[in-house]
Amino acid sequence: MEWHDRTFAELSAMELYSFEKLRIDTFVVEQGHEYHDLDEHDLHAHHIFLMDGTHQKALAYARVFPEDGHITFGRVATALSVRGQGYGAQLIDTVLAVCAASWPGIDIVINAQVPVIGFYEKKGFAAFGDVFSIENTPHRRMFIKAATRG
Repeated sequence: MEWHDRTFAELSAMELYSFEKLRIDTFVVEQGHEYHDLDEHDLHAHHIFLMDGTHQKALAYARVFPEDGHITFGRVATALSVRGQGYGAQLIDTVLAVCAASWPGIDIVINAQVPVIGFYEKKGFAAFGDVFSIENTPHRRMFIKAATRG
């Protein structure tokens, strides 16, 4: 299995279906959010994902794009069937490598769900600002300087 970094135009129909299903399974079904999952960011983002051996199911996914002078990523999801096996950590390592290669020297700012702040702190992110709500889920902004990635 290998990690993929594709623009929207480079995605196959099966890849798009697979990671959209993972996003809906995670954020709409599992977490109970009611929101429009597809948005304009999908069209210009890098889509980072891992497919299972048959290339029919996304196991992990995130999208990355520039925003307001920094880089951001979101829609971070790992399939329930493989959680706890290290794919989330590998996903973030891959995202950080893509950021360093595609946008060298640009800092990263994300909106992290509060329960996973510790996960991102282990990757070098620092939380800042107050807790705020996105789709009734508490979040905090997190930051990592470009120079500390690697």
